Amino acid sequence: MGGSMGIGMFEEISEFTMVPEYQVGATVFDLLAANSARPIARVRRDENAWADPIWPVLAGPGLDTQVGMVVHSKRRFGKLVAYNAAREPFGSVSVDSIKRHSIGDTWQVEHVGIGNMTGGQVGSSVGAGLRKSSLVDFVAGDIGQAVNDVSRMRMEFRGADGPGFDVLKPAGLAKRAQVTVRDPRIDRILLFAFYILFHDGLATETPKEYIVDSVRAFSPSNWARKKQRP
Repeated sequence: MGGSMGIGMFEEISEFTMVPEYQVGATVFDLLAANSARPIARVRRDENAWADPIWPVLAGPGLDTQVGMVVHSKRRFGKLVAYNAAREPFGSVSVDSIKRHSIGDTWQVEHVGIGNMTGGQVGSSVGAGLRKSSLVDFVAGDIGQAVNDVSRMRMEFRGADGPGFDVLKPAGLAKRAQVTVRDPRIDRILLFAFYILFHDGLATETPKEYIVDSVRAFSPSNWARKKQRP
């Protein structure tokens, strides 16, 4: 990775793709520039260390410089907090539903210096339609979740003081997300927090994710993880 793929590019890039990579001991979240397979930044979530859920954000040549971190909030389920390199919290992402990808879900993004941005899924999909009513959600919620997870999904986030950002998940099992930053003041570390929460809300597993999860289940460290995880 050359200098053009360094920290400056991570801080300035406005269009990128976020992708997961599943390993037995960790889930890796990479930020890729358009038409590139080389990550500009990365978060490695240790799946065996939920007692101390702090995930560094790495950037720069070789992905060897910690520029911030994402922390799982112990006070509220479904909330991640973003910290800068000085270990100061500057924003958070939360969602009001455990089922994070219904058409009516409301996401809250808080960012110091910008204010609050509210957003969620826009448009419609078969899966989202199956989950609009509580009755249908009770009867066909799992089906709706699965269909919605593999459908094309578009999300918009807007605030009173800025245009926010957009997210597009193409149709299919892959949990890739294409992000367009419309307000250059938004710190990309906060978008890692968003993507991790977004990823975890997609309950339908890819084949590789299923295999890795199966291996994790028989890993000796899995029992420690179950005791630690909130």
